[in-house]
Amino acid sequence: MRSALLLFLAIASVRASASPAGEPEAYTNVARTRTVAARANTPETRSAMEKAARAYLARHGNAPRATTVRVWLGDCLAPDRPRDAYRLYRMANTPAGKQRAAQLVLLHERTPTLDVQAWIGTPLKRGPPGGPDGAGSPVTLVVFVSLTHPQTARLLPHLVRLHKKHERRLRIALVAAVVDDHASQRPEALARRLRALRLPFPAAVDRQRRANRSVSLTRYRGRSLPWAAVLDGYGRVAWAGPARLTSGALSRFEKRLTQWTRQPTYKELVRRATGGDGDALATLAGIRAKPTIDALLSILLSNAPDKIRKRARRALLGLGPAHLAYDAEAKQRWTRDKQSYAYDLAKDRVVRK
Repeated sequence: MRSALLLFLAIASVRASASPAGEPEAYTNVARTRTVAARANTPETRSAMEKAARAYLARHGNAPRATTVRVWLGDCLAPDRPRDAYRLYRMANTPAGKQRAAQLVLLHERTPTLDVQAWIGTPLKRGPPGGPDGAGSPVTLVVFVSLTHPQTARLLPHLVRLHKKHERRLRIALVAAVVDDHASQRPEALARRLRALRLPFPAAVDRQRRANRSVSLTRYRGRSLPWAAVLDGYGRVAWAGPARLTSGALSRFEKRLTQWTRQPTYKELVRRATGGDGDALATLAGIRAKPTIDALLSILLSNAPDKIRKRARRALLGLGPAHLAYDAEAKQRWTRDKQSYAYDLAKDRVVRK
């Protein structure tokens, strides 16, 4: 009895030392603020979430739940300050933080191309699949699977239903990944299996690299199978993660599909940014496509507020050929133009005062 009492007191003392004074209340405050920011994702709610999270980390940065708060703060900063969000995800050093860090890198780099060995059906276009203006362009869902895994048989009917229901605004591409060096994983065998499935959407066999690594799956930061990536109308990676097509996940996907297809055009984004809308400028700067250069230059030379023009200049000079060019000629042209833009901005002060 006495030993049990001593053990209970020891556990209580450890919990007391692990939870500083005021830490549970501060954590609850951050959690409530995060819920509000998730429901109404506005600059004001994100600012309130950042303030509450930073106040918690300043006082309780060594608490066990501080890692969760760092991930929440990274989610808050990701839309506008991806570099700060990436550092917070890495500091958290948790599986959720590492996965978000990998996805954040994928969301803010050039959209990876699908390097496959053979297409079954009409192949997807090389480069970003989005249209010239982004509005009304179909969303692309790329799903990487292992044809030998039993979960693939349960996944395919959901993909077929999604294709039939949203055929006009959703394009689906199935990519068979190589998982080992077995005879069943050879490109010819995988291609025969894909033809036998008779899918209503394009399918392909991924190109294999050394150590049985699929090239396209690696480019899309695939950590498990099945793995999915969503490309919005602008050709950006809007989401990437494990493909869990449960009933709840399907309903959430269809809701977000409506948001992804209701995107403003470049002209609309320029008009809103010129009027002082910082969120529109952030959206425009995040589009890694060739028309972004002209759109940012039009904002730069407009009568927009000084703060907006300075942000447009930083966004323009921060873009690089790896994000914009999809052929050697475009890379050379953008490198030359970027140097001239930088020279003009530094010498002649193109940004009006």
